[in-house]
Amino acid sequence: MFGSTLWLTLATLAGLVAGFAREWLLVAAWGAGSRSDGFLVAVFLPEALRMTLAAGLLAAAALPLYQQRDPHRQQAWLASLSPRLLGVGLALFAILALGAPLWVRLIGPGLDAAAHAQAAANLRWLAACAPGLVMHGLFSIPLQARQRFVLPGLGSLLFNLPPVLYLFIRGSSSDSAELAMSFFAGSVLMCLPLLAPVWSFGWRPWQVTGDPLAGRELLGRIGPLLASNVASQGLALLERLIASFLGEGAVTWVNLARKLINLPLIALMSLNQVLLGMMSGEQGQQRLALLRRGLDAATLLSLPAAFGL
Repeated sequence: MFGSTLWLTLATLAGLVAGFAREWLLVAAWGAGSRSDGFLVAVFLPEALRMTLAAGLLAAAALPLYQQRDPHRQQAWLASLSPRLLGVGLALFAILALGAPLWVRLIGPGLDAAAHAQAAANLRWLAACAPGLVMHGLFSIPLQARQRFVLPGLGSLLFNLPPVLYLFIRGSSSDSAELAMSFFAGSVLMCLPLLAPVWSFGWRPWQVTGDPLAGRELLGRIGPLLASNVASQGLALLERLIASFLGEGAVTWVNLARKLINLPLIALMSLNQVLLGMMSGEQGQQRLALLRRGLDAATLLSLPAAFGL
């Protein structure tokens, strides 16, 4: 457990460092003002979707359903869900893009009119990340079922890499629309390393039928989890909302501070992913023993971080 957690922690750490570098380079390029505030308000919803999936929303619901099937039925399950979840991603893209002015006003009501307009324009581009984020979550399931955690764990690093390179190269001459497109490139890039493994597991993009019950079963499992995960994003939403009233640049600085606070707790997220994958393949007392070991490890990881904070 600790070996897998260590490697996944390193992959997650690389992603968080890239995310922090992204925010730092944004401040260095644009300063802490209405322009950076507007972009961070626009990126909130795509980032919340990415973090919700990274925290295991889809995996918690789908892993048991995937592992209870034999290899042939696993292929049918993946073939059946691929077009459905791609459709969900495209629907999210449409909802975010078409309602961009409304979403921006909800997240950052304290921004001025110019920042609102710019944030809405940015969100229309950033909404295109949704299909790639959802498909990355789906393609991670077969790998996690086989206890291959590192490759899915590189998603955060690959997602942040294009924006970091763009801001590093362009600096103060960077454009918000181009930066938003680099986020879309990151959402595509994070899916690419997973294509070869899922292909080897039998997935084919032209096979769109298979298990007719897959979608209904997943929907029944994911409903309660979705409600709790949406609630967990409420604090981050409240952060953006209040910061938007605190003056120009407040959203940028508060967001940068939160990135720093999150760094000591990355190992706990990695442990959760590893524990979920290991427990879903066991039954009865073996699962209970793994849960106890996981709780011991979570205490060991979280108490020093709590004292440090």
